[in-house]
Parts: sequence; C-alpha cells; structure tokens
Amino acid sequence: MRIANRRWITVSLALCVSASAALPSVGAASSGSSSPPGASEGVLYAEQLLLKPVATTAGSEAPGFEAANATNNSGMSGFFGPLELHGTGSGTMWRTDAFPGADNWLQLDLGAVAPLGRMLIWNYNEPGGAEWGVKHAEILYSIDGVRWSSLGGPGKKHKLEKATGSPNEQASNLAAPIDFAGVPARYVKIVPDAHAASGNWGAGREKDKHYGIAEVRLYRHANIVDDAGDSIAVARAKAGSERPDAPADNAVNNYGMSGVGSREDTHGNDSAAMWSTADAPGAANWIEFDLGGTFPLGELHVWNYNALDGADRGIRWAKVKVSLDGIAWTYANGGAPLEFARASGAAPEAASNLASGGPVDFGGASARYVRIEPNPAADAAEPGNWGGGDAFGLAEARFYSAPGMVVESAPEWTSLFARTEGWTGSDGIFSIAYNGVDAQGASDRTDTLFLFSDTFTGSVDPVTKARDLQGFYNNTLATLEGSVPDPRNAEFLWGSDGTGQDFSSIFEPNTPYAYVGTVAANVANNAFGMSPSAHPSAPTAVTPPQPTDTHDNRKDGHTMWLSAADGGEHWIKFDLGAAYALGRMPIWNYNQFDPAQPDVPYVDRGMKNVKILYSTDDVAYTELQTAGYPFQFAKADGSPKLSATNLTGGGVVDFGGAAARYVKIVPNAAPGDGNWGGATGDEAAYGLSQVRFYTADGELLRFVRAEADSASSSAPAGNWYWLQDGISLGDSFYAFPLNMAPDPTQPPGWQFKVVGVAMAKLPNAGGPVLTGITQSDTPLYYETVVDYAPGVPGWQWPLKFTYGAGVMPNTAASGAPDPDGYIYVYGYRDHAFERNLVVARVAEAKFESFNEWRFWGGSEKGWSRHIEDSALLLPGVNVSPELSVTRMQGGPLDGKYVLVYEKDSLSNTLEYSVADSPTGPFQAPVAFYYAPEPGMNPLTNTYNAKAHPHLSDEGELLITYNVNATDGNQHYVDGTIYRPRWLRMRWIE
Repeated sequence: MRIANRRWITVSLALCVSASAALPSVGAASSGSSSPPGASEGVLYAEQLLLKPVATTAGSEAPGFEAANATNNSGMSGFFGPLELHGTGSGTMWRTDAFPGADNWLQLDLGAVAPLGRMLIWNYNEPGGAEWGVKHAEILYSIDGVRWSSLGGPGKKHKLEKATGSPNEQASNLAAPIDFAGVPARYVKIVPDAHAASGNWGAGREKDKHYGIAEVRLYRHANIVDDAGDSIAVARAKAGSERPDAPADNAVNNYGMSGVGSREDTHGNDSAAMWSTADAPGAANWIEFDLGGTFPLGELHVWNYNALDGADRGIRWAKVKVSLDGIAWTYANGGAPLEFARASGAAPEAASNLASGGPVDFGGASARYVRIEPNPAADAAEPGNWGGGDAFGLAEARFYSAPGMVVESAPEWTSLFARTEGWTGSDGIFSIAYNGVDAQGASDRTDTLFLFSDTFTGSVDPVTKARDLQGFYNNTLATLEGSVPDPRNAEFLWGSDGTGQDFSSIFEPNTPYAYVGTVAANVANNAFGMSPSAHPSAPTAVTPPQPTDTHDNRKDGHTMWLSAADGGEHWIKFDLGAAYALGRMPIWNYNQFDPAQPDVPYVDRGMKNVKILYSTDDVAYTELQTAGYPFQFAKADGSPKLSATNLTGGGVVDFGGAAARYVKIVPNAAPGDGNWGGATGDEAAYGLSQVRFYTADGELLRFVRAEADSASSSAPAGNWYWLQDGISLGDSFYAFPLNMAPDPTQPPGWQFKVVGVAMAKLPNAGGPVLTGITQSDTPLYYETVVDYAPGVPGWQWPLKFTYGAGVMPNTAASGAPDPDGYIYVYGYRDHAFERNLVVARVAEAKFESFNEWRFWGGSEKGWSRHIEDSALLLPGVNVSPELSVTRMQGGPLDGKYVLVYEKDSLSNTLEYSVADSPTGPFQAPVAFYYAPEPGMNPLTNTYNAKAHPHLSDEGELLITYNVNATDGNQHYVDGTIYRPRWLRMRWIE
C-alpha cells in the first residue's frame, strides 16, 4: 500500500490552563485518522520515540492483572512497532477487580514532561472476556497529576474497537490512533465511562463487571517533514549540566509554549518550563539536540530563558555547530560566536532569536545533531549569558527544514524483524520481488522474499528482552504478502524444510566445491592447486590464467582428481555450460608427491593412453582424432610447480574448432595402459591435476563443471553458506551464497574465511519451493597474492575478488527505464585494508551460463571474461560486503545510479555515491546517516547498509543496516540487538 498524502495530522490548537504554565490543547480533530500506519508514516512510531512510563497505576486491579501489564510489553509480538500484535495470555493484561465504579481508570506516569504524540491501545483480549475491553473513555493529560486537561476538549469520549480474542490482535485504535499532537504532559489517564454498557463492550450484565486493556503504547511527538520550512520535531535533548527541576528536554517539549511547531508561538515565564544549567557549570554549559534522523537544516528559532526576574540567565554569545554523527562537528557562522537576544521575562514572549534579528540560518546543512556552546559567563568581550551569574538557560528551540535530503527511521519495517517468538533476529537482509520487478514504486504489485544469514530462533522475553535460544541457523528466509510490513502477512522459514523441525539451514553447501578429497571439481577449478609462475608485483599486474601456470604437488592429492581403484571403466566429464568452437586443451597430469614416502610413485596414477570424446547434448559423442591422436598424456614429475604436461613427445590436444559443450576423457582400462602403472605398478586408479579449455579464437573458458565416475576420497568440507543478494527470473529465485569455511588462524570472533561464491536456485511457485533447491559453483570468487618484495617476508598481500554483494537488473522485466537487457552483479576487491567496488554483468537469457559473464575492466579493457581484469569503480573508497546499486526513478536523482553502503564496513557511517551509468564513474561519496546503536551500547557495531528499491516509493529509498554485538553474551542479555534496522531516504523541496 502506498499512501499519496503522508500528512496525517490535522490539528487545531487552543490555549487552556494546566499546571502552572500555558499548554497547547488538542482539538477533537486530533483523535484519529482513517489511514492505518502504512509505508510512509512509520516515523511517527520510531523506536527512540516510544515513551516508557516509570509507573503505571490503576484505580482497581484484579490479582494477577496489575496495571503494569498494560505498559510492560508483556504479550506483545515485538517491542515498539505500530503493527505489532498482542496475544491472549490473561497474565499479560490489566483488568480491574469486579464492579470498580469510578475506579476503572488507568494512569501512566512518564517521569518527566514530554511532548506527547500518538497513543496506540490494544484492548483487553482474553478469549471469552473481550467484553471487558474499554469502549468509551475520556483521555486526560497533566503536567503535575493534579490539574488535568481532556484530549479533544472537555467531555470528549474516545472509542476503542473491541478485541477479537485472537492470538494475533492488532491495536484496537490502529486505524484511528489517538494523537496528542505535541501537547506537553507527564501524566496520561484513560478514564472509561463508569457504566459498563458504555465504558466497556458488555451489555451491562452481571458478567460485564470488569474493565481491561492489554497494552498501551505512547510515542513522543513527531511529524512528517514534507516540505522545506516544515518544523522538525526534536527526538531528544541533552545538556552538559541541568538542574533536576529544569531538564534539557524542557527546551524542546513545548512546555510553556502556546502551541506546537509554529514560529509564531509564544512562551510563558515560568522557570519550571525551561532548561537551566546548575550554577557554575564551567565547560558543561552546552545543550545538544538530536533530531532523530538526518535533515537539511534551514533555521533555528530560539526562545531565550524567560523566567520572571531571571532572564539574565539566557544565552548571549555562543557557538552553534552541527553534526551527522555527534562526533565530527561543523560550526555555523564560520566558527564565530553568535549573539542571542535577551528575553524580556514577560509572558507571553515571542521568539527572541539573534540580537541582530532573525533566526540562526544553517543554509541547508545536512545534520542530525545541533549543539549550542555558550562562551564562559566571565568572557569580558563576549559573555556567554546576559549577566545571570554563572548559570545558563533556554526556554525553547525549534528547527525548520531546508530543501534537501531527509533520512529517518522506518520503524514499521524495523519492527517486522524485532520479534519475540520463533525467528528472533538475523545477520544480513536482502529482499527479492516475487515478480522480478525491482523498480521503485512497485511494492504494491508483488510479494517479497527476504534472505537472511546467521539467525537466532527461539524466544525473546518481551519484558526483560532476554533471549532463550532454540536454534541457530546459517541462513533463513521470510516471505511477505503484499507491501505493508504487517506481521500477520509474514512467514519466517528456517530448517531444511522451512518449518524449523531440524537444525539444518535452508541452504547447505552441496556443490562440487563443497567437498574435499580427490574430487573431479579440482580438475576444473582454475585456481585450486594452480598458481602463476610468479606472483604479481602489484594489483594492476594481476593477469588471467596463463599457459605458463603451474600446479602444486600436494601430498594427499586433494587439489587433484583421482578415481577409485576398483577396476572397470573410469572417466571424467566436463560441462562447458554451452556449445563452443573449441581450440586447445592443455593438461596437467596427476602430480601427487609425499616427501615422507619419496619412493612411492604417486605420479604414475596419472592418465596415459586415453580417448577424448565430445558432444553438444551429452548423448551423442564423437571421438576426437586431431593431431596427436591416439592421445597419450605425458607423466608429471611431482615437482611443486608443475608446468602443463600435455602430450607425450610434446604438443597440446587441439579440437580444431569442433563444436562441443561436453568433453569426456576416458583412459584405457588396464593399469599401465590407461595410467602409468599407479602407486604399485598395477594400481587401477586414474587421475589428473588440471584441464583447461580454450575456444578456437584463443579465449579461455573460465568456468567448467566436472564430474567423474568415482573419487578415491570425498567428504563434505564442513562449510556453510552466508547469503548475498539475489533476483527473481521467470519461475525461479536466485541468490549468491558465500561459501564459508572455518579459519582458526583468525582472531576470536573472526575465525572464518570465504572460499567461494555459489549460485542457489529456488523454484518460485508464487513463493519459494524449498524442496526444489539446486546449487552450482561459480567463477565469482578469486584470490591470489601480490608480492611487493619477492623474498622479503611480510610484503606478500592477499588480493581477492568477491561478487554477489548487490544485484541490479537493468531489464524490461525488472521495470528498469531504458533497459539494456543486462543484469549487473556488484562485488568488491579486498586488498591492503581496502574493499573497493567492482561490477560484472550478464545478459538475462544467459544468467546461468557463467562463461558468458563479463567483468568490467575499465575503459581500457572493457567487458572482459576475466575476473582479474575487474576495475575499481570508486577507487580509494571502502564499501561494505553487502551493498546496493539502484537506478533511481523520480526525485532529484531520477535516472542516476545510486550506490548505498556502509563506509569502511564497520564505521557506523552510511554513505551513497551517484553515477550516470552502472559502471560509473561514481562521484565522491556523501555521508547520509550515522547509526546510533554503538553510542547507546558500546558493545555493538553496525554494518552492511543497502537499499531495497522495490519496497521503496518513487524518488525514495528504503535502506537497511545490520547490528551485531562484539560480545556474544550481549545477544542473550538483549535479544533485540541482532536484527536489521530500516531507514527511509527521501528528498524535499
């Protein structure tokens, strides 16, 4: 569902008297809207906006049904989101004792005055007792708990829908949320009508004697910033110093103000409604504002400290600075102090702003944090206050937007993955449109498949957040029906069949590269056991496989193929993926050598006299009889750097242009004839180290599958898959799992390594069919060593290419504008502490034909068969191992290609970069968001930012990043850490 108009809030503000300061009052129009929380309004329910009561009390409580149950999250499916569900457990709700009369109320104490936003209520939901849920109630709010105002005006009654008794109950007022629209208050009271037939859903009968509520969630006021000049509601304020009775939040909570959000509002002169430092705060005289997201800042309007007989405490000369992350700051006004005007101490007081007139102008600076740093009070030339001793204060600060980019929480999406039961958190998240349409604005036309890597299952206590682990899986899936992140329409799948009945991951490595031993795949892997005659001296000197490459002599033969020694016919077969006009086929014969048994002639297991057959269909084969026929392979010599052995007497097998997809090598059956005698002289085992295929025009076919009649040894490698990005094509889903292996040489917590990239294919029959998964190895991973100083230890640096981190279809089927018919698959080059962006592409119709894939080698090499030619698209910039590139539709970047990633992988800084084509060049990166989680818990880190275009509206991007703990115990103490967070990036004018 896409909502065209994101402006939900239509309010009228009037003055009323409450406590001891002027409070904005909310009119009846604020009590709700007919639109449920959809794809664009979730910011109003952001996680950091949830107001948690310090106490919840009631006029009456039945034993076991205490008032605290209504605000402690018990019974909830998640922790903060508007679409989360409540169960039916009676011990998770509040209920009055029998016949409470006027004591049927529920009260929330927030502990401090806050600007109130929306309130969601899950009505009493016990099966057979839903009649006890509240029906009509007055909603009261108060600063001091003594003097109360009624939301919507005196006597206004708000109606809650009856719960259904379902274990998946949505908020009863979800379609019409109660909205305080920013009114400041510390206390909120829900007062049902005393008569049961009106106050609850009963009919006034004897059994209708109780009143109850399952859960109440109250959120801090927020607003949708749609246009330049709109007010930006501050999410939080803090100060270096504050008096207990004058906290920093008073400067942003509308307390003492005549209204909410307007530049024209006035402030009273009650000091209890302002912020003040303690006396003599020294350098701690600053106040800082967290806007809760990244905004283009226009103006800051200030109501200076305005207490009667105390206005001299107001800020005078102060520096103002802005920051994206709260760490690196940029000063306004060139770093020079600004002079703020003195307030009058009278009420009502208009915005005082700057002494020179007008507000602080930020000129559109992109920021989340703003800090005001007054000079010392004793500064002779430019004192930090207006003479009020050595204390500082402020009444109110309001921010207004400029044109530009907004990045804010998308909690309706985040909360879908913050779960208390079953699937309870994962590392990594990718999304695939069922119908393959990856364009923005397409979510209402398709369902979605989500891909996850390491995943916890079990439960997370909704109150304490402690995790109870049931299982841990290396990869899982989820499906979402429709475009709204409603947990009722989401299904999470884990275990081999998706039901969680076993502890296998959905995708378990089952390709030839997932086995170790003397398996046939070793012979077709261009890298395994093979190395260039000399390591490259620089990254730019890396070359594709050459005829001069050599093979090792591993003592167990596990970089080679060796048949079982069981007699009969043996063979090895190669599948080139498509029919090609073939040329040369160089061979490295079996080369095992064990220095502990130097006299055992393992190399005699190598093939000798053979037949070479070829076919285009794997049915009808023709024997090759070109130069050198009948073919006899030369014996290897066991050297650690074996050059191609080829044919006895010289020469290389050459197909002479014959068309073939399949090639089969069949040694003669007799030992000493089909091989060189084996390790014993008459051993019926036959082996090869490496075989390569060139086309008739001299191009190496980089990817070849191999299978054989048998292998002398074969065992699962013990590896696992972490999922990368994917795509839906036709009736199949595809993904590119990383083939991961243990690596005990690495530091604790990092003892793993990538050894390959596979392709997983999953039938799509209106959703994933887990029983039909197929897998194949790919040529999308490559590693070598760059030797900067031959013979000098410590100057040898690994160099690796990994593809599959991001997939961008640029095809008609994907909804791309002006499609070129290719699917672009992005990856990265790891070398010398840098992770740089690279790209490959393949025509849609040839997606599974890896010899048709091409790697972008820059303007000099163009599209190359060779992964080693991959050129850096954004040199000098470290991208994350999960990322995205999106062809933007709508907005100021319409038609551009936008890369999204996390800087340096673990920096907590999210960046984007723009290009005019899929291959770049990409422009200098722009930092657009700083993940706050490490600042809230230093034992966490964030990583792997990416966009999800098909779930995004036109001109916008939904973006995720992952959160993990550096201390594994944290995952059990706080089960909400390990899950993706969602953001929305958009532009306003």
